[in-house]
Amino acid sequence: MRQLIILIMIIALTAVSCAKDNETEKVYQSEEGSLQKAVGESTWPPPAIKDEVEVDLKNAGTKNYYIIFDGSGSMAGEKIEIAKKAFIRFIKIIPDKSNIGLTSFDASGFHERAPIGSPKNKIIEEVNKIRAGGSTPLGGCIEIAYQKLGLQAKKQMGYGEYSLIILTDGQATDGNKMGYAVDLILKETPIAIHTIGLKIGTGHALNQPGRIYYKAAENFEELSQGLESVLAETENFIVTDF
Repeated sequence: MRQLIILIMIIALTAVSCAKDNETEKVYQSEEGSLQKAVGESTWPPPAIKDEVEVDLKNAGTKNYYIIFDGSGSMAGEKIEIAKKAFIRFIKIIPDKSNIGLTSFDASGFHERAPIGSPKNKIIEEVNKIRAGGSTPLGGCIEIAYQKLGLQAKKQMGYGEYSLIILTDGQATDGNKMGYAVDLILKETPIAIHTIGLKIGTGHALNQPGRIYYKAAENFEELSQGLESVLAETENFIVTDF
């Protein structure tokens, strides 16, 4: 009799345990499904941007231009001088109500030089400080751009326009990171990527027709035209599905 009671108790405990396991599995599947849905559906600002910011409804429709300036060693000499001249001209003609930010890599490494919303004279000052040297960590800079534009999107509640402008004269030294960052931006955000290849023609990893606006430039005039086209393209840019 005692053995029968023990057997019944074991069966009952096993049944309770299985029920709990099944319930836990259902919850896990539900959470996993929600996660897959969140990852699979484009949202803006992207859920990966966890930082909290103060919402600015007054300027929710603002256009944002984030610049990545290649100041690597291969830019030394004439290239960096015409690039600075063209960008300073470009910055001056960006509509005053727009936000501009700047990240660069040069002899001093790579980091953000001016946050989004900096005055034009601050951006121009930082462009003038760039000194050619070092490698080409485009991937790291694009990751910075993703974070900064995502934070700005939180301030604007996802409204407005977002353009990433990349000037480079060579291939990234962190190509895998660059590829991941670019795919993340194109899949999860409405950020338009504009790349100008300076004196390298069309053979660059960022030349991706249908995904990235890419222009080749061989001189100051072509570089200036390429930058001006960014403004023309953003005039016709419409954010959908975000």
